[in-house]
Amino acid sequence: MSMPDGDKRFIHDLPSSLTHVGILLLRTVRQEFRGRLRYYQPSNEYVETPDNFWAVQIQPRLEAIKITVRGRPREFSNPLVIGV
Repeated sequence: MSMPDGDKRFIHDLPSSLTHVGILLLRTVRQEFRGRLRYYQPSNEYVETPDNFWAVQIQPRLEAIKITVRGRPREFSNPLVIGV
Protein backbone atom coordinates (compact mmCIF):
# COMPACT_ATOMS: atom_id res chain seq x y z
CA MET A 1 0.00 0.00 0.00
CA SER A 2 1.44 3.37 -1.06
CA MET A 3 1.18 5.95 1.73
CA PRO A 4 1.77 9.70 2.03
CA ASP A 5 4.80 10.67 4.16
CA GLY A 6 2.72 11.74 7.20
CA ASP A 7 0.86 8.42 7.18
CA LYS A 8 4.20 6.57 6.99
CA ARG A 9 5.56 8.57 9.93
CA PHE A 10 2.46 7.73 12.00
CA ILE A 11 2.91 4.00 11.33
CA HIS A 12 6.65 4.23 12.04
CA ASP A 13 6.09 6.03 15.36
CA LEU A 14 3.58 3.47 16.65
CA PRO A 15 4.66 0.92 19.26
CA SER A 16 4.95 -2.47 17.58
CA SER A 17 1.86 -3.68 19.46
CA LEU A 18 -0.23 -1.04 17.62
CA THR A 19 1.24 -1.28 14.12
CA HIS A 20 -1.44 -3.67 12.85
CA VAL A 21 -4.25 -1.49 14.22
CA GLY A 22 -2.65 1.67 12.79
CA ILE A 23 -2.35 0.14 9.32
CA LEU A 24 -5.99 -1.02 9.44
CA LEU A 25 -7.10 2.42 10.60
CA LEU A 26 -5.32 4.24 7.78
CA ARG A 27 -6.30 1.69 5.14
CA THR A 28 -9.96 2.06 6.13
CA VAL A 29 -9.86 5.87 6.24
CA ARG A 30 -7.98 6.12 2.94
CA GLN A 31 -10.64 4.06 1.17
CA GLU A 32 -13.00 6.98 1.77
CA PHE A 33 -10.73 10.02 2.15
CA ARG A 34 -7.63 10.78 0.06
CA GLY A 35 -5.96 13.19 2.48
CA ARG A 36 -2.85 12.62 4.54
CA LEU A 37 -1.74 12.95 8.13
CA ARG A 38 0.44 15.84 9.22
CA TYR A 39 2.48 15.68 12.42
CA TYR A 40 2.27 18.57 14.90
CA GLN A 41 4.55 19.24 17.86
CA PRO A 42 4.38 19.73 20.83
CA SER A 43 0.96 18.05 20.89
CA ASN A 44 2.41 14.91 19.25
CA GLU A 45 -0.76 14.73 17.21
CA TYR A 46 -1.30 13.65 13.62
CA VAL A 47 -4.01 15.74 11.95
CA GLU A 48 -5.75 14.98 8.66
CA THR A 49 -5.02 17.49 5.92
CA PRO A 50 -6.34 19.30 3.93
CA ASP A 51 -9.60 18.89 5.91
CA ASN A 52 -8.78 18.45 9.61
CA PHE A 53 -11.92 16.47 10.46
CA TRP A 54 -10.00 13.84 12.40
CA ALA A 55 -6.77 13.52 14.34
CA VAL A 56 -4.91 10.72 16.06
CA GLN A 57 -2.45 10.80 18.93
CA ILE A 58 -0.16 7.96 19.95
CA GLN A 59 -0.15 7.21 23.68
CA PRO A 60 2.91 4.97 24.06
CA ARG A 61 2.75 4.38 27.84
CA LEU A 62 -0.80 3.06 27.50
CA GLU A 63 -0.03 1.32 24.21
CA ALA A 64 -3.09 3.10 22.82
CA ILE A 65 -4.15 5.64 20.27
CA LYS A 66 -6.57 8.51 20.82
CA ILE A 67 -8.79 9.40 17.87
CA THR A 68 -10.65 12.70 17.69
CA VAL A 69 -13.36 13.26 15.07
CA ARG A 70 -14.86 16.68 14.40
CA GLY A 71 -18.52 16.92 13.42
CA ARG A 72 -22.08 16.27 14.48
CA PRO A 73 -23.27 12.66 14.78
CA ARG A 74 -25.99 13.21 12.16
CA GLU A 75 -23.28 14.19 9.66
CA PHE A 76 -21.88 10.65 9.77
CA SER A 77 -24.42 8.74 7.73
CA ASN A 78 -21.90 6.04 6.81
CA PRO A 79 -19.62 5.35 9.80
CA LEU A 80 -16.34 3.59 9.09
CA VAL A 81 -15.99 0.15 10.63
CA ILE A 82 -12.51 -1.12 11.31
CA GLY A 83 -12.07 -4.84 11.87
CA VAL A 84 -9.24 -5.82 14.15
